[in-house]
Amino acid sequence: MPTDFTRELLSEDAALRALRRGVAGTSMAPWGDRLSEQAMGAVTAYVRSLFQAGPRMACVSTLTDADGSSP
Repeated sequence: MPTDFTRELLSEDAALRALRRGVAGTSMAPWGDRLSEQAMGAVTAYVRSLFQAGPRMACVSTLTDADGSSP
């Protein structure tokens, strides 16, 4: 399960550390040897921008078959 960034905003240092070194026991691989410092800063800023304060909104979609019935 990927990290839910809507629950807690990581500090910039913590986000950069996770990006550089990866996170043991998860699918987060280290990127420090593949990305420049500038690129890691940009990725970190983007991920931190995904944080949304306040109550989470549930997304609900309704599926219908070709005949209009629900599955």
